[in-house]
Formats: sequence, structure tokens, C-alpha cells
Amino acid sequence: MDNSKKNSSLGICILTSSFPRYKGDLSGNFILSLAKELKKRGLDVFILAPHAPKVKKTEELDGIKVYRFSYFLPFALQKLCYGSGIAPNIRRSFLARLQLPFFFLSQLFSLIWLIKKEKIKIVNSHWMVAQGLSGALVRKFLGIRHIC
Repeated sequence: MDNSKKNSSLGICILTSSFPRYKGDLSGNFILSLAKELKKRGLDVFILAPHAPKVKKTEELDGIKVYRFSYFLPFALQKLCYGSGIAPNIRRSFLARLQLPFFFLSQLFSLIWLIKKEKIKIVNSHWMVAQGLSGALVRKFLGIRHIC
């Protein structure tokens, strides 16, 4: 049996705080490469990443379905992700620090929604904080396999 038939119903969500916002963006580009390789192996791959101003909430990028969650209003004030990354953004901006709990809760609820919508079987978390925590929680409460 070829891999594409065997894995076609195996949905995997890659959960990340950095992912290309548009074609050619280098932010989290290695995650897009991973997603494309998994897709080549016959897996249904979905990305859940933070939204950014002027970026679509849902789109396909190189054949990969991408969902983006908002974590602060107005969208233009989302300061936690992208640019230099979460850690430097937190050091530089009080507003970014303030957004941490909103980010985590929005990510968690968006992940639960996506798992149910796309029938996800595996969550692959990139990075330990906060994606690893969200993945661990859905593993515990929904029985989803989790890789961090």
C-alpha cells in the first residue's frame, strides 16, 4: 500500500508562533519546508500560526492550508509575534508582555477548534512555550497525539 493512501486520513497540525506571512517571507520558513515534506508523504497538513496585520486569516501557501488566529484587538496592535520573535519583542515592549495571556488563550481555543474542524490526529508543536503547553493540554483533554 502506498504511503499517500495509508496516511490520507491522518491529519497533522503544526502549531507555531512563526510562519511565513506571505510568499518569500523568511519568518518560520523551515516550518513551511517541514509541512511540504509531510504533505509529500501523504499526510493532511494544517498550520496554525498567529495572525499579523495585512495577512489573510485563512489561505493556502504552497498547497498547505494555513489558519491564523488573532490574539489582540485592534489587529494592528498585535506586537508579540514576528519581527525578531517573541522573546525580543517581550523585552522591548510592555504591550507585547501584556498580550501573552491573550495569545495563549486564543492559540489554545483556536487549536481546539481546528482539531474538531479538520479532524486532526496529531499536533506538532514548535516551540516549547507556548505551543508545547497548548499541545500538552489538548493531548490530555482530547486524547490527541502530541509531538513537541
